[in-house]
Amino acid sequence: MKKVLILVTTVLSVCVTALGQENYQSGTASQTSETPSVKKCNDWNNVYVQWNPSALVPEKGDSKSFTGFSIGFESCSSFAPKKASPFYGEFGAGFQYSFDSTNGADFSMYAGKLNIGVGYAIAIPNTSLALMPHAGIGYSWIFSAKTKIDGKTIDHFDKDDMGGEDYKWENMPIWWYAGLKANISNKVVIGATYGMDFTKITKGVRIRTISVSVGYCF
Repeated sequence: MKKVLILVTTVLSVCVTALGQENYQSGTASQTSETPSVKKCNDWNNVYVQWNPSALVPEKGDSKSFTGFSIGFESCSSFAPKKASPFYGEFGAGFQYSFDSTNGADFSMYAGKLNIGVGYAIAIPNTSLALMPHAGIGYSWIFSAKTKIDGKTIDHFDKDDMGGEDYKWENMPIWWYAGLKANISNKVVIGATYGMDFTKITKGVRIRTISVSVGYCF
């Protein structure tokens, strides 16, 4: 997971630098340090696709990794748009499909998710780029989580399949996240977040997620 985070950070840094410089050189950058993106970048909507490398993290023992992909919608609004405040609020909704196939076991999970958070837009002078650190909380509704192995399907929400009431999964986890987004020309948003469940999905286990997003603003 650490290697994934380092790779994501490196790729995002290269993309943000290249795109911001390209827009500046092509004449789309702001003409003054009081860039218009300060007024615009924190008042927009976007649709996104997202990669979600995740892991089941027990209190003791090794974590179990799995992969996910999401599609969704996000809306960001300035707390004081008339004053071009850099502080903004965000709300998002999405659908996530997660999966893993190891040692003859095929895992799949489907979930809807909502998030609400706050952030701060930092306009970079002489570019059309704004960096936006942000953090918030989220809520998921996992409506299916199953593992198929040796011709048998295990339902993670079934106490009999999971070996008791304590080990069946909870289907409504609450989680926190923090990360960094980059708004490029008010057209494209790329970003990465790190998050962890507040609540345990089953006895002694939480889900940890890194999310890497690319979105189109409108």
